[in-house]
Amino acid sequence: MKVSIIIAVYRAEKYIEKCLQSVAAQSYDGDIECLVVDDRGGDRSIEIANQFIESYKGRFEFRIISHERNLGASASRNTGIDNATGEYIYFLDNDDYIDIDCIKKLTEPLKGKKYDFIQGNFKVVGGKTGVQPLQLKTGEYLDRDFIILGYTQGFWPLTLWNKLLNLDFVKRNNLYFEKIIAEDNVWSLNLACCANNMYAVNEITYTYYIREGSIMTSLAKDWQRAQDDHFCLLNFLVSKQNKSLHIRNYAIHYGNGMLLDALKHNCLGISLYKRIKSILNPTPFCDLFKGQSRFIDCFFDIHYDLPNFIGFHIKKLTLRVLSR
Repeated sequence: MKVSIIIAVYRAEKYIEKCLQSVAAQSYDGDIECLVVDDRGGDRSIEIANQFIESYKGRFEFRIISHERNLGASASRNTGIDNATGEYIYFLDNDDYIDIDCIKKLTEPLKGKKYDFIQGNFKVVGGKTGVQPLQLKTGEYLDRDFIILGYTQGFWPLTLWNKLLNLDFVKRNNLYFEKIIAEDNVWSLNLACCANNMYAVNEITYTYYIREGSIMTSLAKDWQRAQDDHFCLLNFLVSKQNKSLHIRNYAIHYGNGMLLDALKHNCLGISLYKRIKSILNPTPFCDLFKGQSRFIDCFFDIHYDLPNFIGFHIKKLTLRVLSR
């Protein structure tokens, strides 16, 4: 079976060689093509990649696909999808690397059956991340509702990397990437809503580096800059909430998390509260009567059923108490 590893490359001259070396060192005995998508970063990344490929003597295929101009990481990954010829695809960030047995371990479950995607586990180097590691035991999961629950509860990592994805499934469900910061969450929700099955491999197959100056490091220092992307995901969650009660409850939970973050960054005002409330349009009492909400959830979200001014101050007081 052929696997296409997609690496979107942009200003990665310090890391790209090690990344490519980890692909070349794979123990997998099948076919691998590595698609290096040049997003015109203007540094020596592609020069280094070219030198590596020219000196490589192994049996895997490496190809460089160049954009005419800088289009961004999302477009680069989409280019990889459109040019992949493998039965399964795998996204690898240009400053990370994969374990020597990564592809071997992730393809092992495919010897007797096809899955929409296979999820491996990872380790973090260089700091802390909000991404939860894989919480599932090794094995297959065939219930779409459970896969969606896994998204909302963080049972499987909400990342685009370290997933082996069936290419036909990806194209059939139009699982392409949107040009937003922290796109992983939106794409992962789409994946959860489309997948009928998945397989978890609870072994370390990927090393994720957190580097000073990365997008996620910058966002952690500037909440206001990330606000539009929080709202993007919140709107997207609400647009998908008819797919599962898990998503509806998670959307409200996510909105509450935004309010708590705003409080911590001294950005919480009634205008933000009203905007979140208008998007969520929550009705805790109604949901309780319909059996769609627990009493404890209704209790904590009852402020949404009150006039904005009163509800805002009740929520603000509650958040201050809970954040102590």
